[in-house]
Amino acid sequence: MSQVLVPTAADLRPDLLAIAELIPADTRVLDLGCGDGTLLAYLQNAKQITGRGIEISEDGVLAKAVIGPESRLDKEYLVCVAGQITAPKLALLRHGLSLDGRQLKPAKVDQIE
Repeated sequence: MSQVLVPTAADLRPDLLAIAELIPADTRVLDLGCGDGTLLAYLQNAKQITGRGIEISEDGVLAKAVIGPESRLDKEYLVCVAGQITAPKLALLRHGLSLDGRQLKPAKVDQIE
């Protein structure tokens, strides 16, 4: 079972935080162009709103399915690095990095010459 991350005010972009501050608790919200759903998830948790989101961009819908936090699709990247990649740096990637305050999934890392 995957863990669902509940966004906090610190996770919101400044524009989304400004919108969130305008929305009263216990209201109904229809979010058009909801992107990855962060604002709705925050409002549902912090203000107990009832909400629905509609992503109006086909690219947004596809991106959410492929790279969203609940995606179970494996991604593969080929990365060229200048300098040396040390064993501790590889271990850090394999453990899982933190990005924008969120813990990323561990990576399978192969070093090729």
